[in-house]
Amino acid sequence: RQLWEEFELGETPEARFANAVDRFQPVLFNLRTHGRSWAENNISRKQVDGRVAPIALGSTVLWQYIARLLDEAVAKGFLKEGEK
Repeated sequence: RQLWEEFELGETPEARFANAVDRFQPVLFNLRTHGRSWAENNISRKQVDGRVAPIALGSTVLWQYIARLLDEAVAKGFLKEGEK
């Protein structure tokens, strides 16, 4: 229970890193399926950016990597650029 609460509060470096990994995984799944879930749910890059923003708090390197992957997803048409 204590570990879960630490994760939820996100106050320790370990909790922030765990949160980063937790938010990174769905992006990987969407990339693997060429954005199927994003397309089915009309998700935009802006929405994904908002959801994955905490990754930057947990790992700068992971944040830079995911930003590059999302740029590629938009370029390939897996993710729409639009507002929402």
